[in-house]
Amino acid sequence: MSAYIISGLVLGSIYAIAATGLVLTYKSSRVFNFGHGAIAFLIARMYYQFAQVWHWNSWLSAILTIFVFAPAFGVFLWGFLFRHLTNSSQIVRLVATIGLFVAIPAIAELIFGYDPTLNTLGLAGANPPVYHVFGVTLNLDQVFVLGFAGVVALALGAMMRFTTFGLLIRAVVDSPTVSRLVGTDPQRVSMGAWALGATLAGLAGVLLTPLVTLDVDSFNVLLVASFAAVVLARMENLPLAFVGGLVVGVIQQIVTKFVPADSVALKGIVPSMPFILLVIFLFFWGSARETVGSRAAAMGVNPDAEKEDITTTTVRRQRSFLRSLTPIAVWGVILAVAVPLYMNSFWLGLFSEGLATATIFLSFTVISGQAGVISLGQSALAGVGAIAVGQFATAFGWPMLPSVILAGGCAAVLGVLVAVISVRLGDLYVALTTLGMGLLLENMVYTIGRFDNFSIGVSVTPPKLGPIDFSGKNTFYFLLLGVFCVLALVVWNLKRSSTGLELAAMRSDPVRATTLGIRPWRLKIFAFGLAAFIAGVGGCMLAMYQFRALPENFATTIGLVWFAVVATLGLRSIAAALVAGLTFAVFPQIISDHLSQTFQTLPTALFGLGAIAVARHPDGVVAMHVQQYKWVKRKLSGLRHRAPSVPDGVTEAPAA
Repeated sequence: MSAYIISGLVLGSIYAIAATGLVLTYKSSRVFNFGHGAIAFLIARMYYQFAQVWHWNSWLSAILTIFVFAPAFGVFLWGFLFRHLTNSSQIVRLVATIGLFVAIPAIAELIFGYDPTLNTLGLAGANPPVYHVFGVTLNLDQVFVLGFAGVVALALGAMMRFTTFGLLIRAVVDSPTVSRLVGTDPQRVSMGAWALGATLAGLAGVLLTPLVTLDVDSFNVLLVASFAAVVLARMENLPLAFVGGLVVGVIQQIVTKFVPADSVALKGIVPSMPFILLVIFLFFWGSARETVGSRAAAMGVNPDAEKEDITTTTVRRQRSFLRSLTPIAVWGVILAVAVPLYMNSFWLGLFSEGLATATIFLSFTVISGQAGVISLGQSALAGVGAIAVGQFATAFGWPMLPSVILAGGCAAVLGVLVAVISVRLGDLYVALTTLGMGLLLENMVYTIGRFDNFSIGVSVTPPKLGPIDFSGKNTFYFLLLGVFCVLALVVWNLKRSSTGLELAAMRSDPVRATTLGIRPWRLKIFAFGLAAFIAGVGGCMLAMYQFRALPENFATTIGLVWFAVVATLGLRSIAAALVAGLTFAVFPQIISDHLSQTFQTLPTALFGLGAIAVARHPDGVVAMHVQQYKWVKRKLSGLRHRAPSVPDGVTEAPAA
């Protein structure tokens, strides 16, 4: 047992260091940084460049990257982004940090190149000495992990208890207003916290380098596991976050003792333990959180005084926005129908992929755009739809149309289940729960042999409806276009319905909406179910395009890139979902055709930077251009109706 505990402490030390950095930045700015693992990857990639590519001394490389560049990068992020998010909504904050999650690794590969080497060295060098502790073999890199974890624990404890900076952080968290009155600048304190948080992320990244491959997915999955410790600490308690990280690592390793080494279940259960604990902690702490309705009642808001303000404003804004999108939608349909006439089979295939992806993206329009909830598990729900249609249509031999509907229903049931668990916890906890759900499915369901089928998936072919065979490129394209239009019409009608107005009111002001008799948790559960159904159907369409339901095509990290693309173009717009799907499919191919291999991660970097830009333009690029179009239209209309000027020296004739 001691071997499992000590190896768990090594892994848990990484979790603990990462978790304390997350809690520290959240305490000072109320921004949960989903890009924490991306920062760790960037620092680790710099360390590798210095130490193994340029052959600098390993300790000098570590000092420069961890204690010089990392805090400077944290200050840069604070000045460029996070200090502007203080008064932003929770959804804008989350979108911006997810943009970091997507953009930073892609930018790192643009700068340093892609080098997924398996021989990454730690601080101990190429042949680290080996030690025996309580009968357990540890190399020097693992000893360094334990040692640095102890130093971080002692240093942070002393800083928070005995230093002025620690006192200022506690003061800013407790009462920012009072802190300003006594002369404390909360912004400077937040800047210092972000510098320290980035330093801890860099330390975790460098210590993690010899334990895993230098791959962004490995880094992100391992550091996302530290979210369980953050939730255990309720985002606030630094000591509890540190201890929670150690506990998560130890439990994860102890599980390996009780699961047979040759068991198929071991492959999924062990890496899934942090996410299982994440869901357990979320459920445990959620029972103690107060609902929006109780806060509204405590505020004593008068329902009658607010009803007309919310509903009238919401109706006016939605109708105005829909009128603005009407010409765009008409031209979009005309162009979409004309695509097969002017595209060869290769580009028609890419546009078909874009339509299938755009169908999945419509789920973001419902859950995030209309309900105002961040769901990071839509790719997993799309994967459920793809897996289910593969089983229903191929394994069971059912007709394709009922199989697609049933597959969407399976995704909807899972979406409702996740919503029931998470919607009462708050927007941040919903994002964490859906992220954990996606990673659990990825580790425990996607790896099942019946679904994975030796990494080739299950065959899925386009359907035949009567005399029409949709396996042809043109017919399949129109099938995808028809499915997208039908679901887009459902989403459009939802916006115009009373339920859509209630969703808009809830998104604008949950407290005042509750006083009108609107029950936000019921609306969110409904939105989750509908969005999950749409994602499941979109997953079926994407599986048909790929001719197989392959679970790895619906990884959670891919879903985060999807979310960044939709957020860039507009979460509330159906047209934006269509443009986002086509952009995601076509833009990388354009880059591949015209730029060298060095720039292949440029689309991902731009998608991530676009999501970061949501902090300045929350409605996205499409809505921004619609507003510009309306402004130009008003200007031109004003010029047409302006009275003609009379030239100098000409006297107007008197009226008859």
